[in-house]
Amino acid sequence: MIESILKYWPVLVVFASLISSWVAWSARKQFVSHRDLGASEVKTGKRIGAVENRVMALEQDMAVIRTKLDNLPTKADIAKVELAVSNVSGDLKGISASLKAMERVTHLITRAKMGVEE
Repeated sequence: MIESILKYWPVLVVFASLISSWVAWSARKQFVSHRDLGASEVKTGKRIGAVENRVMALEQDMAVIRTKLDNLPTKADIAKVELAVSNVSGDLKGISASLKAMERVTHLITRAKMGVEE
């Protein structure tokens, strides 16, 4: 057996060299180089910065929306306004009736002054 190893050792060395070269090439393709990793980290950092900026803008928008929602009238406020409007409406109806009565009196006084009889 030692004789056959001594006879074929150059062939075995060539095969071992080819296999180790293939493993090294595969590892280089499989794993990322430091240069590529650095470039990827820069791109990722920029993307994360952009996302952070968008999140901050959205948080500011949410704060504005919350402020506006807090300043909206409540159900009780709207009920008070409805009550005030109905009171004003009732007052206007009363004033309208008084004005019609005054109009009738004014009309009669005007006709009497002009000498027109009914």
